[in-house]
Amino acid sequence: MSALDKFRILVVEDTRDISDLLVIRLELGGYVTCVARNCEQAIAQAFAFKPNAILLDIGLGDGGDGFEVLRILKSSTKTSDIPVLMLTARQQLTDIRRAIDMGARDYVTKPFDDRKLLMRVAKLLGQPMPHLTTERRMML
Repeated sequence: MSALDKFRILVVEDTRDISDLLVIRLELGGYVTCVARNCEQAIAQAFAFKPNAILLDIGLGDGGDGFEVLRILKSSTKTSDIPVLMLTARQQLTDIRRAIDMGARDYVTKPFDDRKLLMRVAKLLGQPMPHLTTERRMML
């Protein structure tokens, strides 16, 4: 499969170790990735990269808020149909309900299981679970 045929995932995560881990896991799962580390980058990349899905943290280190990013993306006709999976350490029911009410399609809390996250991303995209080779499974 060429890069043009692969699904594009925008990872919005301010913690470099976590974003690096997500990129490795997603690329091993066959996805093309792009990373944004703050609200401004997230919005710009959503328009420029044209992702098929977005993994969005709530607490972004620049004082930004993933809820605000979600609100902006869902209010634009150019990005409103991009499925968003919130990936965050925040486990409060009020945060989960708020994200879903604002248009997020899924909500996963950290820490997360790599394989389960890949399944949730595949489901978000309406695709079967990505096939991982034995070598890739061992790395996960």
